[in-house]
Amino acid sequence: MANYFKEEAKKEFKGLMSEMLSNPPPELMQQLAMASAMSVQQMTTPQMQIIPAAQTPASTEGTTIPSSVTSTGNKVRYPVDDITRPVACTLVIRYGINNQRTKKVATGLAIPGRKFHGNDIPEEYCRVEVTTVVQGCEDDMLDIPGPEGIETLGQAIKNFILWPRRDVELVDWSNSSQAQPSPPSQIVVPIVHPSSPPQTSHAAPHPLSDPPSPHPHGGPPSPPYTSPFRDPPSPQPSPRPSKKSKVSIPKLVSPFEKKKKSKSTAGTVRFLKGIGRSLTSDTVDLADLEESAKKVEAMAAKIKKPTKADYKNVPKKYVPGRPLLTFEKLRKVPANIKRLHDWYMRASSVGIDTISVNIPAHAFIGSNQKVVVTFEDMWLMMNLQRLDVQLVTIFALMQHDQQEILYGTNPNASASKRVGYLNPIKICEDNHTFRIGKGNEALQGLTDEEIEVRIQDLKKDFEARYATYIGHAMLQFQDRESIVAPYNFKDHWICFFIYPKVGKVLVLDSLHTEPSAYSKFLSILEL
Repeated sequence: MANYFKEEAKKEFKGLMSEMLSNPPPELMQQLAMASAMSVQQMTTPQMQIIPAAQTPASTEGTTIPSSVTSTGNKVRYPVDDITRPVACTLVIRYGINNQRTKKVATGLAIPGRKFHGNDIPEEYCRVEVTTVVQGCEDDMLDIPGPEGIETLGQAIKNFILWPRRDVELVDWSNSSQAQPSPPSQIVVPIVHPSSPPQTSHAAPHPLSDPPSPHPHGGPPSPPYTSPFRDPPSPQPSPRPSKKSKVSIPKLVSPFEKKKKSKSTAGTVRFLKGIGRSLTSDTVDLADLEESAKKVEAMAAKIKKPTKADYKNVPKKYVPGRPLLTFEKLRKVPANIKRLHDWYMRASSVGIDTISVNIPAHAFIGSNQKVVVTFEDMWLMMNLQRLDVQLVTIFALMQHDQQEILYGTNPNASASKRVGYLNPIKICEDNHTFRIGKGNEALQGLTDEEIEVRIQDLKKDFEARYATYIGHAMLQFQDRESIVAPYNFKDHWICFFIYPKVGKVLVLDSLHTEPSAYSKFLSILEL
């Protein structure tokens, strides 16, 4: 009985469908037309709506790599503090007045984390892996030696060491961080508003967008229509491949190398340069040149690199060729002092015991002068026993050179921002104190009264020359912001800051010495 009703329902449904297809109602046709118009609208000018994509969680438990300074409370942050993975970097050392200039000494990888062999890393350092070392820097000593006796940069290749955070410069950190895959922040999704009015299929497409492709499944498009009365367009030349895309073609290498041309000797060069000159021109003695070259080569062969054994039983007084500081003290000094000490050890191994520096006339307003610093003066300075006037003069010359780098070599350019320096050698107490013995040749054959008069005249002339230099220098520096006069008396240093525009002098004295102790210098300055 149940099958009977099912069969009857099927027959009735088929009859209704056949009647609807033969004579469809107008309401149904209108709805179908609206639906087709909406689909055409979606294909021609779809309306776009920006829907933010779902954000991935910022961190996941157990997968986040700690930053290189996550546990430190430093106020100053450096790029290496924000890394969460190993990043290529350059290791530098700093020098200059304010340690703003840098020099590359090695390359490597900056490693995140605050542990080094199970111990906490000092706040000012981070962990790096050294890959290459610049030639000449292999013997630079590390601030914190590594395990297994790693004490120099050359020994640290392919090893982990601690390096100052501010002296680690990341290589393309911004580009590498942007190259990491990240989910898109926005997705463009077309949506159709049912409230928009229906449009016919002849609607013009958007002027800034191409018409929709009639092949939704990526089929081949039909060729463009060309008029039979016009010439077909000329084919466009294909673009040339870039240099990067060019395929390198292997070259045939001959197993026989060409014989290299021998370098021209000094005599040959001299002969070629002398063509057309007088036949009486001087010739070069090749034997002398060869002998001097052999001496240089022999000296270079004798240069000895410092080793850890040299720092055993360091003497308490200066001994040529022995270290200026103990190994424990050398670890605590800046990198520049370590490099200077390393150079001293090499230079002393071949008999060098002094450093000479030429002072140009315009530096301290005077004639050209040469400063000579002995290695013993360096030992006294590093062990805080005595600061020689030659070393202070070199320091003042370095300050002058830094100003020329900043403002140019023309002394009149930015004169109000510059500082003038008086020559510490010329204004020290030993150089403005007149001394003469009675056995001097200028006093021979004179009576006692004549000797006293002669000594007073010589003293006035001596002090006049001294005052003339200071007066001439201050006249040249009158447009400067200040004039610095490092003054030495009785192995003690004070510094005068003279402000010519306001007529004031600032005295820096660590011992608060009474002004009467340097009254002679004040009288020359007319203070």
